[in-house]
Amino acid sequence: SDLLIAAATAMDGIVMNEKYRDSEMHTILKGLVTVRIDSAEHMGSVDFWPCSGTGCVFLPEADVINVTPVVKSKLCNLAKVSSKGVVLAECTGVSEQYMDSLQQLATLEMKLVTLPVPTKLDAAKMLVQLMQTFHSGGDTTKPPRHGPVENALLEAVQCLPKTGIVKAKALLEKFGSLRAISLATVKELAAMVGQSSAVSIYAYFHEPFKQQK
Repeated sequence: SDLLIAAATAMDGIVMNEKYRDSEMHTILKGLVTVRIDSAEHMGSVDFWPCSGTGCVFLPEADVINVTPVVKSKLCNLAKVSSKGVVLAECTGVSEQYMDSLQQLATLEMKLVTLPVPTKLDAAKMLVQLMQTFHSGGDTTKPPRHGPVENALLEAVQCLPKTGIVKAKALLEKFGSLRAISLATVKELAAMVGQSSAVSIYAYFHEPFKQQK
């Protein structure tokens, strides 16, 4: 419900769809933040609300590989109910090749932010990162602190094309979050990682068809 979402996110908490109750992600999140469980009826297609206005959907590897009509409907509904919809996509060695198609659907067509996460553990930690960014006043230029959440974010940034650990650290030092990186211009990215990498990173979020050429 709207009141539950507002209350939980106001107190550094995350609202979770009841379908994740007692799951691996639930267990991880409980060790990091306050978790409020809401009914599937109220949550609808949204899996998590890490902060007010930002709804998140987690897509496991199988859904990244095979984006079924059910998955498309879920993403479409997320775009409708969330002002800042985020898709956490399980990006593994197997599913990585399918990320371009997902970017086409989620980012270009539905205007959602798609963030690659290597594992469910990293997805849970990314939710905490989104929550912390919101409660820090939205300061996306603030460098992340060292810790398990920030390590997960660093690993996620390294999933971006032409981005090793050095460039990933440089990006996080400047932008502070994956969302901020996804919104940066080529010029802003190039100042940190060079023109070639900047073009590839920008295309990853905004022009997936160009990556396929």
